[in-house]
Amino acid sequence: MKRNGFKAFNEDYTNRYGMRFEEGKTYRLPDGVPLTKGNRGTGFHYSPYLEDTLHYVQGLINQIQIARVTALGDVLTFSDEQNYYGFEDISATNAIKINHFMSREEIINHMLTRPPFAVERFIGGYKLTETEIKKIKDVFPCNINIDLAIEYYQRGDKKVYHKYYENRGRKI
Repeated sequence: MKRNGFKAFNEDYTNRYGMRFEEGKTYRLPDGVPLTKGNRGTGFHYSPYLEDTLHYVQGLINQIQIARVTALGDVLTFSDEQNYYGFEDISATNAIKINHFMSREEIINHMLTRPPFAVERFIGGYKLTETEIKKIKDVFPCNINIDLAIEYYQRGDKKVYHKYYENRGRKI
């Protein structure tokens, strides 16, 4: 069964193990290598949601690449047990096709179609320009969670959440 998703890469189109990927190509596990679960498991990892791929790359620090992919072989899906948010679903497949490396504009436009909680997680993992921030704020006006995430992750105000809750009489 084919499943579509997203995969994040380093700027040079390599994964965290140094393997380089190319658009339009299909990659397969060698014969005899079993597909296993886990962040250290075997297989080609991807996520059904673009924002969840950012948990596995340094997108706030480095330029990264994100591709639309199709799993062509067996698929194992699991939650990343190391993630305290409990959101990120990751899948591994023994055969993956790199369909298309997305431009920044395609990435932002895709995220503008996602629900606010997904956009908030995206903001926490992808370095945005001020123009991109404005575009997000135009689509999600007056969304306090998105506004706080922008100030904290994008602008570096590490006290923004404390200030927000203290102004409401709560301590964190």
